[in-house]
Amino acid sequence: MDIDLSGIKLRPAAETRQSDPEEIFKRLTLRGSIENIWQPQTEAVKEWYAARTTSEDVGIEMHTGGGKTLVGLLVGQASVNEMRRPGFYVCPTIQLVEQTRARAAECGIETATYVNRRWEDRAVFDAARGLCITTYAAVFNSRARLAQEAGYPSIFVFDDAHVAGEEIRKQFTLSIGSNHPAYQPIIDQVRRHFTGAHEAAKLNAIGRGDPLVLLYLPQFEMRRIAGVLSALLVRHGVDTRGAPTWYPWGHIGTRLDACCMLLTAGGIEITPPVPPVHTVWCMGSGIRRVYLTATLPSAAEFARTFGLPQLRLIRPGGKSGTAQRLFIFAPGENNLEQRGFSLDLLDKQKYAVIAPSFKEAEPWQEGAILFKREHRNDVIEQFAKSPSPERLVLAARYHGIDLPGDACRILVLDGLPRGTDLLDRFLAEGLQAEPLRTMQTAVRVIQAIGRIFRSNTDHGAVVICGSDLQAWLHQPMHQAFFPPLLQQQLRLGIALRESVDAGQTTFRALLAGVLTGSKSWDQLYNQYIDAYAAEPPPPVPAWLTDFSAREHAAYRLLWEGNGPEAARGYEALAQEADEHDQNLAAWFYHWAGAAHEEAGQPELATLVYVEAANRRAALGRPARDAAGVLKTKNVQKPSAQAQAIAAEWAKDPTRVAGKVRAIADVLAREKLKASPAHEALEGLGRYLGFTSWRPDTPAAGKTGPDVAWRPPVGKGVVGLEAKTEKRAPAEYRKKDDVGQAHDHVEWATQFAGEPFYPIWVGPLLPVSKESHPPKALRVVEPIAFSELATRLVMVYEQLAAGTGEPPEITAERYLIALGLQWPGCVLSLPSTFATDLQHDPSGQEQEVAESKDVLTNGQTVTGTPEF
Repeated sequence: MDIDLSGIKLRPAAETRQSDPEEIFKRLTLRGSIENIWQPQTEAVKEWYAARTTSEDVGIEMHTGGGKTLVGLLVGQASVNEMRRPGFYVCPTIQLVEQTRARAAECGIETATYVNRRWEDRAVFDAARGLCITTYAAVFNSRARLAQEAGYPSIFVFDDAHVAGEEIRKQFTLSIGSNHPAYQPIIDQVRRHFTGAHEAAKLNAIGRGDPLVLLYLPQFEMRRIAGVLSALLVRHGVDTRGAPTWYPWGHIGTRLDACCMLLTAGGIEITPPVPPVHTVWCMGSGIRRVYLTATLPSAAEFARTFGLPQLRLIRPGGKSGTAQRLFIFAPGENNLEQRGFSLDLLDKQKYAVIAPSFKEAEPWQEGAILFKREHRNDVIEQFAKSPSPERLVLAARYHGIDLPGDACRILVLDGLPRGTDLLDRFLAEGLQAEPLRTMQTAVRVIQAIGRIFRSNTDHGAVVICGSDLQAWLHQPMHQAFFPPLLQQQLRLGIALRESVDAGQTTFRALLAGVLTGSKSWDQLYNQYIDAYAAEPPPPVPAWLTDFSAREHAAYRLLWEGNGPEAARGYEALAQEADEHDQNLAAWFYHWAGAAHEEAGQPELATLVYVEAANRRAALGRPARDAAGVLKTKNVQKPSAQAQAIAAEWAKDPTRVAGKVRAIADVLAREKLKASPAHEALEGLGRYLGFTSWRPDTPAAGKTGPDVAWRPPVGKGVVGLEAKTEKRAPAEYRKKDDVGQAHDHVEWATQFAGEPFYPIWVGPLLPVSKESHPPKALRVVEPIAFSELATRLVMVYEQLAAGTGEPPEITAERYLIALGLQWPGCVLSLPSTFATDLQHDPSGQEQEVAESKDVLTNGQTVTGTPEF
């Protein structure tokens, strides 16, 4: 039977989709606070539109508060419209997903969301009518459902890309909490190495729950046990579907040999040195990527995350970020007094507090809103709309939460910011790569300040608590990492603190002035702000950014199994880094060793592993045939140190090696009294070829450290103070210990113009929080000096064996190869800055542990990953 359909009259609409972001904005129905597009935003979208077909990766850098969100929504929508393919807007946190969607709704922009494995308004995404707003966790996790459901995306807009590294690294990090069934078997597996490396005591301290101890498993050992470790982890369920460990296991499970292992009492982390993001679907070819970043001191952190050496960067002009800020440096001799002052000053105010960890946030929590990972944006909205007085407490939340305008005009920063993962902590405290530490601290401080200053019209106060943070911000070399206006405001705040101390005004008056926008405050601010010059940006970030991108490239080659090319890349980096920072060079040499192992070249691997250990002993020293390794060293002229060693050997050729070995045995004692420690340290310095004496004896005037070392030629003084009789739960005290250290710094001024290296030789114990230890003061455990003596024994044994060359040449050869030259032999020892021992990392580890699921007896308990 024939069917007649001739009566159907269809009127298909001629759908036109605008691909020009400016035109898209003109057609929007604005329903919220956005009334027009600012000139910097127009510049940004216009330049992106011109570059979109020639550059897959484009960065848009704008001041905090400059309107990055609207720019990202417009360029994302433009790509969706033009290519008729889905697109993503990616945020660090669920709170920012919700805030971004609310901003899109205010502008009449359709969006979908994907959070915690749940879609909202998916039809918008499937029909390519709008962006899907989601999290980095959802995009970068190894089991991402989005990868199967998204098809072929047109664009990824990465918001806050400059701080995305922390969120992305989590997806590649296998975290084994101390309550995980695999934790103790892993500890047992690595015990042999740490015992042989003179670090069994540290491993035992971890077993006792000591939060201060952090151990790094060297790559040569990690590669040796990778197969056994993989089987152990699988046996204890890390690959169980749905467990939090299942997600990172999908990324790194087959390449544990290319990952770092870090061990603490709170847990173990296994993670790549840089995240291999090239393996993730969103980084493929044919996809546009836009990286929205704030104006920050260095692009190095961005480069360490994404590894992009060539990025088309758009920097629109404008005056965004010129908010009026008052910095209040809370008075007080210690942290307790500074907090007490701040609590009293802000008693009737509404303010937010950011502390480095939950533990360090405890003094602020009574009667406050404590924000936790499981909370959603409604908690932030509740605080934003609440009247005074109200207090919001954030632990280690330096980005991802915005409180602009009247939502919050006072921010308290309590304590120096620190990284939340163990690799960051090792790079800062164990490797002591100072450029990385300074840059990361500056980024976190700037990000924290940006939580409440989001536009030019914002005004408010930042209260600085914590002796460590106050001291850090007072240093011009640190201020130089900040944008010029922020530097000026910091210096104005320091000057106003002096005015308060002189009785010219009060902090209450200054606070009232900035909050009410009084004419008197405006006049004061405008009169003096330009009088404080800003330091020019330091040169460090330029080379550090380059190195970060090249490290990424070298690691990608290693990950893909191209050991020879990876080794070449790492060794070139190490040689260049030696000119800037030997600790960073040590890191690159260490990974060059891993690359040589990957290439099947164990002899070359040993050589560069030793080069790394000579610079930073915390990276580990492989067992080796010393003579076989050292014969490649070519020595033309002996140093004064080598000549001194040869002369010491000549005094007693047959017994000197035994004497040095006896010193090693003394310094390895578990219970070491002060007197034998002094004698052993003095002898060790002399046998190392140094001038070694005891300034704290009556004959020397009892004015300096227990033992001092100086080179026979050259500059520098090492001051060793034996603290070997201290035992937990004692701490290094303000008066008895720290005050004494300051006296030693004063004692060293007699060596005018020479560097002074103060060292406590003792256990890792907390340093009193109310004290102010010298910045250069390190704590080195006696066992490290024992290991140093053990290396020195090899020099004297070779001298005794005879090498057919002058003894001073032999001594020099071994000094170089064993890392015994001045002052590297001391500075490379595993050490911890006393300032780092003023923090208790256990609170931070507890926070991380509470935010992740743990697999117990095969069952997944608590929490939901942000996918």
